[in-house]
Amino acid sequence: MCGDAEEAEMLACHEGLNLAIQCIHSPVILESDCQNTCNALNSNLEHRSRITSLV
Repeated sequence: MCGDAEEAEMLACHEGLNLAIQCIHSPVILESDCQNTCNALNSNLEHRSRITSLV
């Protein structure tokens, strides 16, 4: 169960990417309307938030 919307968005992205890896054997573009999720996924910095384990 998710603690908040940001965590739910990150879990949805994670699950979607896992499904894409299994079904599609070409590059995948991930889009999201959650700025924090996009920033976390695009960042090279170590995350120190509750979604760290999901990045």
